[in-house]
Amino acid sequence: MKNFIYAVVCVLLSVSCTSTKKYTISGKDNGFSDGCKVYLCKVRGDDEPPLLLNSAVVAGNSFVLTGKVETPHDACLLVCNPAHIDEATFELLSDEGKPFACDLFLEPGEIHVTSYNKEEKQPSVASGTPLNDMYNEFDSDCDSISSIAKNDPEKLFAFVAPFIKANAANPVGAKVFDRFHWSMPKEMKLELLDSLQVYYGDKYAELKAETIEILEHQRRRAEQGKSVQPGNLYKDVVEKDAVGTPVSLQEIVDDNKDGYLLLEFWATWCAPCIREVPYLLDAYKEYADKGFKIYSVSLDTDEAAWCKFVEERNLQWINVRAAGESDVRDKYGIFGIPANFLINCTTGEIIDVNLGGDALLQRLSRLF
Repeated sequence: MKNFIYAVVCVLLSVSCTSTKKYTISGKDNGFSDGCKVYLCKVRGDDEPPLLLNSAVVAGNSFVLTGKVETPHDACLLVCNPAHIDEATFELLSDEGKPFACDLFLEPGEIHVTSYNKEEKQPSVASGTPLNDMYNEFDSDCDSISSIAKNDPEKLFAFVAPFIKANAANPVGAKVFDRFHWSMPKEMKLELLDSLQVYYGDKYAELKAETIEILEHQRRRAEQGKSVQPGNLYKDVVEKDAVGTPVSLQEIVDDNKDGYLLLEFWATWCAPCIREVPYLLDAYKEYADKGFKIYSVSLDTDEAAWCKFVEERNLQWINVRAAGESDVRDKYGIFGIPANFLINCTTGEIIDVNLGGDALLQRLSRLF
């Protein structure tokens, strides 16, 4: 999924853009130690290392990179001691090599990079060119709206969605979509995906086959997500537990006819998921004897880490792992975790989704 929208933009723009234009990226800060190396990279797929586009050496706590860019696109700037990084994969070889990093849009013009200000908690930013300045302005407006819309995500999406539509033809709209699509409503995601195809028209067919497949896969998953909203029947899941035994969600629901079941998706590497664990433990302790079950689906690829966490936290409910070719994420339209579905076992109906924190306890209190 990562950067697939960027790929759409880059491929399409390359169809019509043939001129080559110069860029300059500069930065000066005491945090840029002399002798460190500056790497300008293009982030690629999850299984591919970043593509090195340009590099320079820091001198006098500053650096300058110059080059030519044919099609504006996203990039990442790293400043790191070359002795502590694998330049082929850009993986750190030691904690001492932890680099300064800044996302930016590579486009013609003079791009200035500022480093992270710890005292004022100011993040690193790139500015000075149209796309970078546009994204910075969006980011500032978004921060203001986020504080207002803390408990009402619809207000935030009411701002984000029109911005994405207005900038669908440039990498800024692509980056904002990639940043927010995980949590936006399924209908909104579908509308934005459809707008891409409508906007590009005949050029849509000129995309790489894998890019089209990713887009279509996201559309199918979003459609599936609409089919498991409250009021719809649950879909069966069969995944394996820690000892390799397949466990059917349907069997658990059928055995709990007068109760309720929470189908939960999570992973040990997901910090928001871990924050939900105490609430799940409280809910299970309070209502397990009254007919409340949990069917927990881990998306961990590291089986040992998953087993260790379940044992150490004493998660006594049903724990399975979606490994390999499991289609459970597509079946339930899962884009981001944590995610959960509360099922009425008597009717098989999904009665609530994404109950986080105290909301789950409050809902169960009313039900029981």
